[in-house]
Amino acid sequence: ARQHQQADQHTDSDASTCIGPVPDSTGVVAAVVVITHNRPEYLKKCMSSVMQVHVKDPSHRQKFPLHISQDGNNTAVTDLARSTDPAKFNMSHMDLSLILPVVHMQHVMADTFPTRKKTEPAAYYRIASHYKFVMRQIFDCWQYPKLIVLEDDMQIAVDFFSYFEAGAKLLDDDPKLYSVSSWNDHGQARHVNDPLRLERSDFFPGLGWMLTNAVWQSLKGNWPAAYWDDWMRLSPPVKLNDVAVDWSKQDLDYLQRHRYAEELDQKVASARLLKSSEGVHLAQGLVKMTYGSRSEYEELAAAVDIIGDWKDGVPRASYEGIVKVRLSVLQDEGYSFLGGECLLVPASEVMSPTT
Repeated sequence: ARQHQQADQHTDSDASTCIGPVPDSTGVVAAVVVITHNRPEYLKKCMSSVMQVHVKDPSHRQKFPLHISQDGNNTAVTDLARSTDPAKFNMSHMDLSLILPVVHMQHVMADTFPTRKKTEPAAYYRIASHYKFVMRQIFDCWQYPKLIVLEDDMQIAVDFFSYFEAGAKLLDDDPKLYSVSSWNDHGQARHVNDPLRLERSDFFPGLGWMLTNAVWQSLKGNWPAAYWDDWMRLSPPVKLNDVAVDWSKQDLDYLQRHRYAEELDQKVASARLLKSSEGVHLAQGLVKMTYGSRSEYEELAAAVDIIGDWKDGVPRASYEGIVKVRLSVLQDEGYSFLGGECLLVPASEVMSPTT
């Protein structure tokens, strides 16, 4: 089979038209789509990363079919998306033969179109239209059960596909789960030391994420003309996991909603309450600090060195307003973990007296 297959173009005028033949979705866990526009060097790095991990397991060919969705007509991006040269993706001819052909889709919009404000960037409207095109094609036209969305400036960890296969089961079992994401806003090296631990969050990250066909069906009728990620969720570099976790062998029952909430309540109740954020990085064991307003949260976030902004009233990576932070100190050889973990907790959630 050829490395890349080309689907027809899509334009604004044929928004109801499906492109290309309907693929066989038997055994598919999720279609993988890399979103790109006009950055061929980013796309090259992203696809090289994806292919290097994809080729490690022959079952990925059927479970995770690969796609590139291009917005616009950038020639360099088109040539790369259709390339049959394995050297461009740092691969051998033999490894390349083990990869499912990559489908190239192309989303073409009019050069000009109305925005809500004359000074508003048109790019936000192009992006929202592109994402709608991708989801409609993957779910409505090709009937894939799930979709993993990657942007072209991302690279993936060694356990990426194993992680999403396990996450797909969580999405099937828990209707309260909106999506599964491989991104952690607080995933900098100084805050992470457990490659096996996952968390629930009320915050939609919008990067390296998976959703189901059923969720798309509930969203598509009200899909926004712009700012799609802000609508869906009504810094220092993040560390890629370098441990090849086999997520199929991990017990993820602790992520079930009721169990997770119960264990989180117990954790908050047992944590030692700090009166001040001074020296928090040196804290031992489980501690908590409380906030009563957004400004207070931003001060605490700065004290533990995490991103402090909110979206639609929700702190990044929070669950029920609670943010978990693993504490570390910077030493000559890098960040060192001293065993401390801090919970940033809304004041209404404080359950034990100051100690």
